[in-house]
Amino acid sequence: METMEREPYSRKSNRSRSHKSRSSGSSSVSLALAKKKEQLTPAQLKTKQVLSEQELKRKMSELQYAKEFMEAQMEEETTAASFNVYEEIEGQGARSNVEDYDERLRELVTDGSSMGGN
Repeated sequence: METMEREPYSRKSNRSRSHKSRSSGSSSVSLALAKKKEQLTPAQLKTKQVLSEQELKRKMSELQYAKEFMEAQMEEETTAASFNVYEEIEGQGARSNVEDYDERLRELVTDGSSMGGN
């Protein structure tokens, strides 16, 4: 009789052990998943950061190219204005005077009509 009493107890004990091992197995999987998720989040943030940095570098390069192009255009316009002023002064039969030249060039640059229709 003692054996019969122990048997149900031992079966119950086996079931609870089995349940505990499943619980601990699933909790260890949950912990592993949580740990992997924690590792994934910084990796995702790093990916976003790298993409953002690349986009900023691309935009900065575009702006640098635009700046260089505008500087070249300004140099071209200034040179053209300088040439036009020189021609104008020479065409008037006036002596090429540095003061006249500088004054006329300043007027053209200030008025914003540096190309003079060219």
